[in-house]
Amino acid sequence: RATVPASSAGSPGPVLPTNDTYGTHTPTGTGCMMTGPSREINRYKRCKKQIVAPSDRISDTPVSSDPGDPRRRTRTTERGKKAIDEKREREIKFEFTQINTKKARQAMNDLAVFVSNIHNPIILVQEPYVNGKNTIPRMVENTNTISKINPEKKVRACIIYHKSLERYIWPLDHLSNEDCAVAQLTIDQQKMIIASCYMDREDERCPPESIEEVTKYAKDHNVALIIGCDANAHNDMWNSPTINDGGRGERLEEYLLINDLTCENVGDTPTFNNGRWQNIIDLTITNATGHDVVNKWHVVPESEVVNSSDHNFIRFEVNEKKTKNETRTFRDVKKTDWIIFQEEISRRTSEEWTNQEIVTCEDIERVNHKLNEAIIGSYHTGNSLKKMTNTLRNVRKKNGLLTESPKEALDTMIKAHFNVGETQTDTAPVVETAPTSGEYPNIEDKIFNKERPRKAVHELDAYKAAGPNGIYPIHLQKAWSYIEDTMSDLMKASYRMGYTPVLMEEIYWSLYSRSRKEGLL
Repeated sequence: RATVPASSAGSPGPVLPTNDTYGTHTPTGTGCMMTGPSREINRYKRCKKQIVAPSDRISDTPVSSDPGDPRRRTRTTERGKKAIDEKREREIKFEFTQINTKKARQAMNDLAVFVSNIHNPIILVQEPYVNGKNTIPRMVENTNTISKINPEKKVRACIIYHKSLERYIWPLDHLSNEDCAVAQLTIDQQKMIIASCYMDREDERCPPESIEEVTKYAKDHNVALIIGCDANAHNDMWNSPTINDGGRGERLEEYLLINDLTCENVGDTPTFNNGRWQNIIDLTITNATGHDVVNKWHVVPESEVVNSSDHNFIRFEVNEKKTKNETRTFRDVKKTDWIIFQEEISRRTSEEWTNQEIVTCEDIERVNHKLNEAIIGSYHTGNSLKKMTNTLRNVRKKNGLLTESPKEALDTMIKAHFNVGETQTDTAPVVETAPTSGEYPNIEDKIFNKERPRKAVHELDAYKAAGPNGIYPIHLQKAWSYIEDTMSDLMKASYRMGYTPVLMEEIYWSLYSRSRKEGLL
C-alpha cells in the first residue's frame, strides 16, 4: 500500500485511499492503476501524467525553427486549440443569473452552489439575505456585492459578481437605492447599464421611480440597458396567467411600450412557485441595444437544481457586440473641401431663420441650434467619412518603461499633459474690462461690434480641438463672413437676457499620446 511520508512540520501526509472506500488500486511496476470517484485519486492521476520517462523528456538543445525539421516538436494539439477557443469565447461572454432569494440564508447558499461552475458570473438578486447590521454578507470568498445601504430600510436588491470582473464593472451609486442596485458593465469599450430591482407590490407606482431614472440615464447616454427585476405584476405580455394585481401589470406594460423597452421573458415556465400557486413575475427588461446582446434567456427547471427559494433561477448570456474588428469612422478636418463647405454654408444661412428677431430665451436656443446645424451640415457635405481604429495603447513612462495597463497609460498621459503635482508659473492673461453702461449709450454695440468677435475667432489656432458639437475653429473662420451677422445678434441677445444657450455650456476633454520625439508613443 502506497503512502506519502509525513511533512517536515510534523503533520501526517495524505494517505492513498484504500479499496474499501474508493475502489481498487493494484501496484503495477512503477505506478498504480486506480479506479473510483475519489478526488485524491484523480489528483494522483494528474500528477502521475506529468511524470515522463527520461527518454521522453524534451532536449534542452535548441530546435530548428524550420517546420520541416523532424526534430521540431509541435506543441499545439487539437485539444489545445479547442481549449484556447473556449477560453476566448468565455472572455467575451458574461453569464447572468437572476433570482429572488426571499431574504433566506439557505437560498443564498444554494445560489452560491448554482453559480460555482459558471464562467464570468454576474448575479442580479432581489430580496437577498441581510444580517442584523442591514448589510449583505459576502456570498463566497471571491465575490463582490453592489448595493445601496439605507440605515432606515432593508436592502432588497443587489448585484453580485466575481472579483475577476472588477475591471469591467463600475457601481453607479447615484442611480441606486435600497430597492435598486445599478452598475455600468464595460465589454471591449462597449458600455451598458445593468440593474437589479425589487418592485414592492404595495407600491401603486409601477414601475418605481428608480427604474424610470435608470431608463432615462441609459437613453441619454445611448447605452445598452439590462434590468433584472421581481416586478410583482401580471400581464399577458410576459405570459402571466392571472391579472389581479390592481392594474400594476397594465401600467408596467404601458411604460415598456412607450419607452421602447423589451421584456426578454420567453415561454410559459413559471418564475415563481410556492407550492400553492405559480406565476411569471420575475422579468428581464432591456432597451433596443440591450436586446441585441442578450442571448439564451431561459428559466432553469426546478428538477435540475437545488433551490430553496420559491423563485426559480433565470439564466441568460450577454455577449459583446463584435467591436474588436468593427470598423469605426471619423472625419479628418484637414481634408475638408472648403469650397464646398462655403457654398453649403452660404445656402444654409440664406434661409429665413437668419432674419428672425431674437427676443426670448427660446429664440436664442432656436437660432443657436440652427447655426450649429448649418455649420456641422456644411462640414459633413464637404468632408467624407474615413475608417479608423481607436485603441488606447501603451505609452512610455519617464523611466523609459512602457505602461502595462490602460489605467496606467491614462495616469501617465494625465501627468504628462497636465503637469500634475507641478506648480503653474504662467502669468495670468490680461482681461479687457468691459465698459459700463454709463460710458456708452448702447453697450451691446460696443462690446459686440463686428471687429472684436472677428478678431477673436481668427486669433484661434485653426485646428485646435473641437467642442462637443464637433465644430473646429477653422469652421468658424471659413464661415465667418456668412454667419457674422447672426452670431452678433445671438451674442447681443444672450448678453441682454443674461442667458447662455445649452450647447455653449457643454464641455469635454480628451487625451492624446504625444509624438515619439517627445518621449511618448
